[in-house]
Amino acid sequence: MLQKRMLASMLLAVSLIGTTTVQTSVMHASQKQSHVSSMKQSLSAAQSFTKRYEIPTGGSSPKEQLYLKKGQRVHIQLKGDSAVSFTLSDGNGNRIGSYSHSIIYTATKDGNVYTQFHAPFMYEDVLKVTVTYKIL
Repeated sequence: MLQKRMLASMLLAVSLIGTTTVQTSVMHASQKQSHVSSMKQSLSAAQSFTKRYEIPTGGSSPKEQLYLKKGQRVHIQLKGDSAVSFTLSDGNGNRIGSYSHSIIYTATKDGNVYTQFHAPFMYEDVLKVTVTYKIL
């Protein structure tokens, strides 16, 4: 009888913990959506933002997502280690181009574009670059 009670209370505790985990995940997802919405609003208001990347030799940065409307332009300006290059891709993962200098890209349709920065294999441990995105 005691074992059944212990088993029942353990099952109850596990089910409560599982419920808490699901609720926490849902909370994080809604917070993330809120952050994305506020990022779109602040980008619209400010029209530019700056990111600093420290990329290990032979490595790549996380992909940076930008939403552009058709005809909208973005100026991607690099400052820092000249060995760093980047890839610009569309929302389907198709490569638009690879660059080692600042560019101005004009969107051909509404949707996301992605940038990802790459560091070649070098004697340095970490390559540093500052990138300014400016919506024109």
